[in-house]
Amino acid sequence: MGSENWFGGSRLDGLVVGLGELRAFAMKKLEIVLKCFGVFIGIVGFFVSQADQVPWLLRILSPEYLEGMEGLSTLRNKSPLCPNDKGFAALSNIIMKHEQETDPSKDVGIIRVKKFSHMGSISGKHKGKSADALTLISFDLSDGGGGVETIGSLRIKLEQFRMNKTFRWMAFLLFVAIGFVEVPSIVIDWVTAGKERHLSISKPVSAKEQQCQS
Repeated sequence: MGSENWFGGSRLDGLVVGLGELRAFAMKKLEIVLKCFGVFIGIVGFFVSQADQVPWLLRILSPEYLEGMEGLSTLRNKSPLCPNDKGFAALSNIIMKHEQETDPSKDVGIIRVKKFSHMGSISGKHKGKSADALTLISFDLSDGGGGVETIGSLRIKLEQFRMNKTFRWMAFLLFVAIGFVEVPSIVIDWVTAGKERHLSISKPVSAKEQQCQS
């Protein structure tokens, strides 16, 4: 009687339906936010994949790469590269990683690169070879050892380092996209669909509709 509302159902039923519709509306808004976030992640992923074309972004993602390239520029000018010089640490890390891969018994925690030196270019005719591929660079180790690389080989190692770093960033963004965009969107779609089915079943029937049905 007094508990009847405009639709002919109980006020409690009307409140439940209202809350259900409000929840569904909130879910739709959240889904829109997630989709916008997904677009943002996609844009960031694109720029990360093209980081070698965007110097300021590359400096954020892989500062060691740019410092290593500056170190190579110093060596191209026939100047030695010492521990206090920019790029020394990046090139040193690459050399020590290579040394450990070549000789796993070598304790890279103790051994350090002392200096890089320009040794000149390989003589003779080398058709199709770049100047970097023919420029020899020596390095001295703290254990008395050392070795010889070319600027070209060091540059290739730096490029591999950059690509590995970019791959890790891309993998991280993929994880974020799946875990924080795709999965929640699927859950929201499933919950929203369930609520809509529930509302269609539990929606109060007006007195006029009851009369028409009878």
